[in-house]
Amino acid sequence: MKKKIIHCIHYIPKLCLENGGVVRFIIDICQVLSDRGLKVTLITQDAKDVPVKWYNSDFSPNVLELKQAYIPGGFINFKNLNKVKQLFNSDEIKVINFHIPWVLSNFQLARLADKLRIPYIVTPHGSLDSWSMSQKKIKKNIFWLLFGKKHYENAFGIHYTAESEREQGEKYITKNNSHIIPCLFDISQFETIPDKNLAKNKYNQISSELPNLLFLSRIHPKKGIDILIKAANILVDRGVYCNILIAGPDDSTAKGYRKNLEELVEICNLSDRVHFIGMVKGQEKLSLYNCADVFVLPTHQENFGFVLVEAMACATPVITSFGVDIWREIEKGGALITNNTPEAFAEKIEFLLSDKNIIANKGKSSREWALSSFDAGRLADEYCGMYEQVQSVN
Repeated sequence: MKKKIIHCIHYIPKLCLENGGVVRFIIDICQVLSDRGLKVTLITQDAKDVPVKWYNSDFSPNVLELKQAYIPGGFINFKNLNKVKQLFNSDEIKVINFHIPWVLSNFQLARLADKLRIPYIVTPHGSLDSWSMSQKKIKKNIFWLLFGKKHYENAFGIHYTAESEREQGEKYITKNNSHIIPCLFDISQFETIPDKNLAKNKYNQISSELPNLLFLSRIHPKKGIDILIKAANILVDRGVYCNILIAGPDDSTAKGYRKNLEELVEICNLSDRVHFIGMVKGQEKLSLYNCADVFVLPTHQENFGFVLVEAMACATPVITSFGVDIWREIEKGGALITNNTPEAFAEKIEFLLSDKNIIANKGKSSREWALSSFDAGRLADEYCGMYEQVQSVN
């Protein structure tokens, strides 16, 4: 008997790349699953960064955009819930993958899925990490007791992206059916790295005299940018000078943080060597990685950290913290892992900058590891295997 094609449905409230790696992952996993012959539908209330080609091809993921006025709590209105119900009622083998668990609309759709006996998987994306759960702790504990725990208990399975994430998540929920699969993304774009001049021609802040340290992520307190600035100040006292490029958009939820960083830069007398260059995309981003001598992410918490793998794929040595869930995995590839304190980061930066051969060797081994570890075909097989398990439930 011929096996039916699974209809894989992903839900995220807003598909906006400014919101970070989760959005990037969802775009890539939807495309790869579609390329594998699965029927894929993305449900979202904001389709801002849906790839244009998805609308112009019969062989791309489908998009169900639930346009509506904002409702407090992120709830989906009755009219749009009926649209989702029609999709869920189709005569197919379906599995739903929920993302961004702290959104009430997840529970609306999960409840609908339960009524229609459609199994679903939850991908926490680091939301159950110890640091994450310590932020707004009382509010999250109440939310967990009212909605979150049941959401996970009713799930067919939980998808973690790293062993460290599962270890932390199991403090809150233990599930027999859990999977550890790294985030899938298109590593093929890194097979050829753009020339440095592409970035140099746009960003005159790139130094030709001092080593360039690159930070690339959202401007948010959890990313630890202040730690990098303080580490640079320590290095100045040791006679080690470097140029720092801070790339990424201001996070609307962290008002005032950018100003605090700029004031810190002035206090440390680093205004001529610390540069905020805004959001960087596409080939310019890859070229910028290529220009950097070292990539630094002193984050307090990070689930997968696409930028870490991207930098490594561009042969740029990486320094990051134990706050990254995939620290064990990327350490095998040559990344330097340390505590997220200015002193610890200053030490690792000084070590790498002490010898160009160290930078070259670290960069080479990191690139080889990234290109081999994130082969899209192999990871797609693992994701298809995870979704195919729902056949016995359906």
